Amino acid sequence: PDAARELLAEIARRHSAPVRYLVHSHFHAESVGGGSAFPSTALVIASGRTQATLSDPTAEIGAEMKARAPDPAAWTEPERRLATLLVRGSTMLDDPVHPVEFLVLGRQTHSPGDVMLKMAHVELYHVGGLLFTDRNPYAADANVGYWLGALNHLISDRPKFVVGLRGPSLQRTELIPQREVLAWVRGQVAEGFVKMLSLDAI
Repeated sequence: PDAARELLAEIARRHSAPVRYLVHSHFHAESVGGGSAFPSTALVIASGRTQATLSDPTAEIGAEMKARAPDPAAWTEPERRLATLLVRGSTMLDDPVHPVEFLVLGRQTHSPGDVMLKMAHVELYHVGGLLFTDRNPYAADANVGYWLGALNHLISDRPKFVVGLRGPSLQRTELIPQREVLAWVRGQVAEGFVKMLSLDAI
């Protein structure tokens, strides 16, 4: 929530228009944890799978943030804010000035229920947790094969800009190293099985 408040303050410094939409790209706390800081009037958008996970009080949404915290035992989960609009498949936000298409990935990629945003008028995709530019990909909920497929599709679609959850926007060619890293990881896991290594070793 503190990071979301900083983001909202920076938006307000640059633009007078209110924030009207909040999109949960997936259910991990790094994506949804700032929801409580957004205006109550904002339309919150998510996939059905993200909504189901957020609605389940026993679902752990903060595993990655907790593991990376300086004191994991002291980490507390942020307040959950549920979606007011669920999107399925391909859904268009019918805004004549800023059309946005929501693409719910049908297969488990970075996490089940990942949502990408496509803004064709500026050749931009927002891909949430599909893109990691600042550290190794977090893959506890992932299917690396389908994740690779999503990146391949994204690269072939040739967007001008790709924005992940963190870090700077990237150009299409800069996605290739991310894809190659995931392909290497997948190959190492497969090789571990061939060598009959234990799951812990893999």
